[in-house]
Amino acid sequence: MEQIGLGQIALLIIAIAFVVLVVFLVQFINKLSKSVDEVTKSVNLLTTDANLLSSQADQILAKTSVLLDDVNEKMVTIDPVFHTAADLSNSVSNVNESGQNFVSRFKTESSNIGKAGSIVTVGRATSKLLRNNKRKNNKNKKEQ
Repeated sequence: MEQIGLGQIALLIIAIAFVVLVVFLVQFINKLSKSVDEVTKSVNLLTTDANLLSSQADQILAKTSVLLDDVNEKMVTIDPVFHTAADLSNSVSNVNESGQNFVSRFKTESSNIGKAGSIVTVGRATSKLLRNNKRKNNKNKKEQ
């Protein structure tokens, strides 16, 4: 039998270590490949979902734009109604103010009318008394 030298043993150890390293590297690369495949699938799914969401967002924005244009058109139509309502409110306010002024003047005038009525009543009573006195005086003069 031949003797195995130290160099051959060292070479055998290196060869075994290299085989073990290659086996571990192959397992690591297989796991890494599976992980990359899963990441690729996830990225593809996310891309598909993002494209779908983007398409739906575009549709929503288009509909929103149409709706906003419609609302703006209707606001132009309704705007004169609001201006008319504001004018009507001012007119009602002016009528209310005129009514208050009329009532205030009426109160003042009616108080003056009441005073004048009292004066007329006193004047009539005085006139009646004076007539009665005059009749009595005339009667007394005739009797004398």
